[in-house]
Amino acid sequence: MAGLRMKCKQQFRGSSIMEVIIAMVAIVVVFGIAMMIYSNVLRLSLSLKKLKAERILDSLLIEMRTGREVTDELITVASDLKVEITVKPCRLNRSLKEVSIIAYDTNGEKLSQLRQILKPEYE
Repeated sequence: MAGLRMKCKQQFRGSSIMEVIIAMVAIVVVFGIAMMIYSNVLRLSLSLKKLKAERILDSLLIEMRTGREVTDELITVASDLKVEITVKPCRLNRSLKEVSIIAYDTNGEKLSQLRQILKPEYE
C-alpha cells in the first residue's frame, strides 16, 4: 500500500504565458490610471496652505483699501509664505490703480492670487 501511487484522471488546464502577460499589462494600466487620478485630486484640492494664503491676501487688500500706501514690493509674511504686490495704472481710467497680489510658497509655487482696482486716497 505504501508504494501505490494515486492516479489522477483529471487534467488541469494551465494558463499560457501570453494570457499571463496580457493580464499583467491590464493590471498595470488600471493601476497607472488610478494613480494619475489620485495625484490630480491631491494637486487640485484646497490645502491648508492655500486657505492661509487667501486669508492673508484678503487682509492685505483690506489694509490697502483703508489707507495703506500701495507700492510694488515683495513681502515675507510667514516663514513659508512670500507675497508679491504689483501696482500699475488701470487701463480704463488712469486715476485708478490695478493691484495684483500673489502668494508663493517656499518652492515658488503660486498658492493664491488677487487682482483688484483701487481708488487713490486723495480723490
